[in-house]
Amino acid sequence: MRSDTSRLPLVLSVIALGLVGGLLGMFAFGELSGRAGAAATVTRQTEITLLADYDSRLTGTAGEGYGGSAFASAVIDAQRARVPTVADQGHSNSGVFGNALNAGEEWAELIADGAPGSPARRDAFGAAWDPGADALYVFGGRTDSGTSNDLWRWDAQSNTWANLNPTGGPPPARTGCTAVWDTSAGILLVFGGAKQTSGEELLDDLWRYSPATNSWTQLSPSGGPPPSRYSHGAIWDALNSQMLVFGGYGAGVRNDLWSYRPGANTWSEVSPAGSTPPPARTTFGSAWDGSGMVIFGGNPVTGFLLNDLWRYSVTANSWAQLNPSGGLPSARNGPTLVWNPLSGSLLMFGGFNWQSGHLSDLWSYAVTTNAWAQMYPTGGPPLPRAFHEAVWDDANNRMLVFGGYSYSHGLFNDLWAVAIPSGAPVGGVAELPEVGEPSSRNDVPLPALAAAALFTLTAGAWYARRRWTG
Repeated sequence: MRSDTSRLPLVLSVIALGLVGGLLGMFAFGELSGRAGAAATVTRQTEITLLADYDSRLTGTAGEGYGGSAFASAVIDAQRARVPTVADQGHSNSGVFGNALNAGEEWAELIADGAPGSPARRDAFGAAWDPGADALYVFGGRTDSGTSNDLWRWDAQSNTWANLNPTGGPPPARTGCTAVWDTSAGILLVFGGAKQTSGEELLDDLWRYSPATNSWTQLSPSGGPPPSRYSHGAIWDALNSQMLVFGGYGAGVRNDLWSYRPGANTWSEVSPAGSTPPPARTTFGSAWDGSGMVIFGGNPVTGFLLNDLWRYSVTANSWAQLNPSGGLPSARNGPTLVWNPLSGSLLMFGGFNWQSGHLSDLWSYAVTTNAWAQMYPTGGPPLPRAFHEAVWDDANNRMLVFGGYSYSHGLFNDLWAVAIPSGAPVGGVAELPEVGEPSSRNDVPLPALAAAALFTLTAGAWYARRRWTG
């Protein structure tokens, strides 16, 4: 039998083997590469880079390069049960699924990238859908020439764009703003953003565009305004004739909730009762689901991206985390949500994460089953992108996607549609995560890590016992 002193190096060897096993577990599941960027210290300047630089200058990035910031907004026409929203980025996630969803869904390119008569290529712009006229409005954003303040209208019937050149104003050029359509008054509302593509010179101004007069008017509401911000989320609440604004970046990452009521021309901060709000974040998806505001994912500027799903109930004045069952979309920033009122489901498209870079996957969340399912439409999909916009067109049962950015391509100005048949099933199918893809978020896969460490410790203990007793 060896002395206790002689055993010390062996004990240390066992511990070292355990640590090596843990590292091997992390490598085996692809986490070190995904977390390389997450280990970098995130500063305010880094967050500014996330909005507009869109290149490899951000240290510690992975995949195609870190995509910047994005936002999403949605409006609904309560009489016609129609909701528009706004979407972002793409590389398809590969995985193994028990039941792939495709019941006739199909991607189609309506207007090609670079087509004459289209708005300049852009990302991080405001967009909203006019359900009464079947028209998409696009305002501002980042173009190859810098920030912009032009206003364009796409007509669904003729499949053509028109540069509106309104009188009045115009609003200062900006990126990272939001736009919603006030279905009560038939006007476009534009809020916030940043004057510079670097994210500097944040804005808190509110503008109204009136189609009847083709004119801009800057509004001066009483109360507020909300602190200046960009990359926030905004939706139109048709039940209460108000715009709700959540989160974004301004003097830090935010999770405050504000209401603007055009009828009274007033801002007011909303204080949800008896509930914990979602963690502060930027570049998340948001949509109005007919009675509440739903947000998904985003960037908390801590190095880890999110894939959580939250809902604000206007009636209850409270937030609730939904915690869907089964598989989840990967954590990401720059996704968007669109509400499909015919099926009672959310559609989430694109985004960016550390492992895959830009994304082009399409997911459906079913309210009735509280479950996500990835969808596999035929045709397409659009090239991977970020900071584009999407709206829901219920007259044609389709989601429209315009513009955006990808690291490999640059800016886009193409227009795509994905048709969703009215009888198509949605949600309820869980993804079976493939090796290397955590099922819930960009985090260390602790079960795999523990298993690798346990195996190595066991082998080390067996080896040590042989040495000690030999």
